[in-house]
Amino acid sequence: MKLLQVLKELSLSVEITIYLFVWNRSRSGEAGASDLCVQLDVFEEQRESDECQHLGQDGLDLNSHLDIFYAILRMVSETPQEANFLGILQHLLRLDPRGDAGGGAGLAWETAETLVHRASLIEGADDASRLLHRPPPAPACCNCLRGESKAKA
Repeated sequence: MKLLQVLKELSLSVEITIYLFVWNRSRSGEAGASDLCVQLDVFEEQRESDECQHLGQDGLDLNSHLDIFYAILRMVSETPQEANFLGILQHLLRLDPRGDAGGGAGLAWETAETLVHRASLIEGADDASRLLHRPPPAPACCNCLRGESKAKA
């Protein structure tokens, strides 16, 4: 978390330095300063566009762990899914991010991400069964499936 903050501050520092450099060049009337200003304007517009793409609904920063966590918590609070969310968090808490030499932790986290992604695409019971590799329950169309054939014999 501290590394991200340092990188953000460093990025801001570099950005300020660039703007001051361009501003000084444009004040002194150096050739090419106007082209540089145009390039900076284009860069700024593109950056704003990129930042908008990282913002989800309601201005949620999709790159912020805490923003996403609290958004999900608000979404499931006081619903039947609240217990499921807590269970998911408790299971994730048991995964050691450092893991073992065999790559087990990395594999577990990647698998969890894949399963959650697939779960987000579920549209019905059949999709859920396929995700869990369980065949959907067969309809009881004859007596042998209900266990009645054994009772008659």
